[in-house]
Amino acid sequence: MTETIERFKTRYQQSFCDWEVPPVLNMHEWADENYYLPEGDANAGKWKTLPYQIGILDTFTDPEVETITLMKSARIGYTQMLNISIAYHIDYDPCNQLIVQPTIEDARNYSKDSIQPMLETVPCLMGTVSEAKGRDQDNTVLKKNYGGYVLNIIGANSARGFRRISAKIVNFDEVEGYPATAGQEGDQIELGKRRSDDYHDRKIIIGSTPTFKNGRIHDSFEHSDKRFYNVPCPKCKQRQTLKWRNLDFGKYHKGGTIENPVMVCEHCKKGIAYDHQRWMIERGEWIATAPFNGHAGFHIWAAYSYSPNATWSKIVKEFLKSHKSREKMQVWTNTVLGEPFEEKGESFKWEDIAARREEYQAPVPQDGLFLVMSVDIQKHYIIGEVAAIGKGEESFGVDFFFENGNPEQGEVWEKLRRKLDATYQHESGIEMGIAITVVDSGNWTDQVYKFVASVKGKRIYAVKGGSTANLPRISIPTIKNRFRLPVFTVGTDTIKDSIFNRLSDVTKPGHGYLHFPDHYPDEYFEQLTAEEMKQTFKMGVPVRKYVQIRPRNEALDLNVYKYAAIEILNPDYKKIEENLNLAAEKVKTVENGQQSTNQNRPPKRSGGWVNKWKG
Repeated sequence: MTETIERFKTRYQQSFCDWEVPPVLNMHEWADENYYLPEGDANAGKWKTLPYQIGILDTFTDPEVETITLMKSARIGYTQMLNISIAYHIDYDPCNQLIVQPTIEDARNYSKDSIQPMLETVPCLMGTVSEAKGRDQDNTVLKKNYGGYVLNIIGANSARGFRRISAKIVNFDEVEGYPATAGQEGDQIELGKRRSDDYHDRKIIIGSTPTFKNGRIHDSFEHSDKRFYNVPCPKCKQRQTLKWRNLDFGKYHKGGTIENPVMVCEHCKKGIAYDHQRWMIERGEWIATAPFNGHAGFHIWAAYSYSPNATWSKIVKEFLKSHKSREKMQVWTNTVLGEPFEEKGESFKWEDIAARREEYQAPVPQDGLFLVMSVDIQKHYIIGEVAAIGKGEESFGVDFFFENGNPEQGEVWEKLRRKLDATYQHESGIEMGIAITVVDSGNWTDQVYKFVASVKGKRIYAVKGGSTANLPRISIPTIKNRFRLPVFTVGTDTIKDSIFNRLSDVTKPGHGYLHFPDHYPDEYFEQLTAEEMKQTFKMGVPVRKYVQIRPRNEALDLNVYKYAAIEILNPDYKKIEENLNLAAEKVKTVENGQQSTNQNRPPKRSGGWVNKWKG
């Protein structure tokens, strides 16, 4: 405190008695006096701290608080609060600062898009930091010097960025976007904290929109005093937090609508219209829900925002657009509610999927354009599926087969060879052959390679599952086997995500829908739903993993290989459909007896319309 008073005296070059020294400005007071938003900002001009921002900003200058966590939604002004903290510690209380962005590129963009405009707009900052120049060692895009102090802006993906830095104020921005570690040196938050060990009055600021439960920001918030912004009901005056579950838009028949939702008071049970939002927030206060231990934590979500794009009606409409999709609901939960998305271990009751079985008019329905075969090799049998694929990857199960036999012996492979030559009648009358086959080579690898090499010319490929997360559906094939065969690595989890999403979200026939014929056995659906997705954390980063919950999962694997086969084939759906229609017309012509059947007999193996363009 003494150092701050001395700086204040020096700055204004006045003599003060102890009783004449004015109080040190809290951060929100400094911001209201000095801070401006740059041109181009929706609220360009003089800054005015919003009611819920006051309590957050003032903890940045509270000597009792060492660590601040802000778990927040979008549209609550966090970036500007972060900028204000940086500006305050350049102008009013100069000290060394560090800000950690998710990547070096993010750090550069933040410096250019936020810091530089601020330095050029806020009057008291003008001239404090010279323009960044490539050869200027004192001021660069990622390093700003001011009066003997420095602001370093680094990326969490670089261990080098944490070295040789000392900072009193350490800001961790959007920590959910950080990679698992900074190179080989460990957790970035711990590395950053070490940079402030020399300061007894340091500030550690951790802010982010959350992603998953138990992620970095959620874990940090749970170790804080967990403050929530309480507002009074305009009718009964009782305080409460705004909660999504209390926002009525007709769901509970209490008077709210999508266009005019109401917040139901937890005390008097009366609906509060959006018109009262600012009245409530202006009279609100932050209330901690856990003991204070030097760590202040704040949670704030979009219902408190003054943004015209965060009205309660728009929040409801965003929910209605998102609630049927897991991916969209995660985004909505994170960016609107400011809450972590909790994976529920997505799984299905096999009976629900089996209930979708339907009767086809022919083995291959009209919308099926070509056939793919996927094959899995087990110790005592071979199991496979033939599926017809339509536009938008609409899928029609055609044949689920099982062949007993030891892969070490030739008999079971002969059975599979005959399957490769099978044809299935299309609803148009065409006999349709297999366009592409993929065989899993994860087990009995040498036998699979030998078989695939023996049937060249039938468009059959060996594949293997990839265990790394976020792989593409297929990777560039490798040719590292004695048969010189291309072997494709399959993004197993990537495709399983797609399958599970389609089973849950695509509920009407069309693009992405999975059809199943009425002759498929119950066992197929038990296998198709034999896994569920579980989520764990590795060094604060969510790790998703599929876990088997039933003994057999071959049908799920076959569906994974099916989509890998489509990716390998890379079909031109429009051209295939055109050729299929031409072939169907020929069949009709033959059936009508208008031409010689010898001259116009459709090929028995009519994969030809695929072969015409694929070669």
